[in-house]
Amino acid sequence: MLVAAELVTFDALTAEIYVDRWFRHNPPMNDKHAVGTRRIVENIESDIVREKVEAEFQAADDSRLARVNPMDARFNSSSLANSRLVSERVRL
Repeated sequence: MLVAAELVTFDALTAEIYVDRWFRHNPPMNDKHAVGTRRIVENIESDIVREKVEAEFQAADDSRLARVNPMDARFNSSSLANSRLVSERVRL
């Protein structure tokens, strides 16, 4: 019933279940979270489940990376961009 409603993906051979659209609602929050999640995904035994999880995870991670502020110090090596003048948030 849940599989037919496309709420979960299930592989009977490996007894693995994936809650569809999990990463839409629970995307990786930072680089370390993404790396750890990717390691877990790589260990999924079922090809059917792993391929679906990989695709949904990649879409969520791409979305996260697209929202990264290019002025964040770790992404910008310019000394001006990393200076207090530019990097501090404007307070109203």
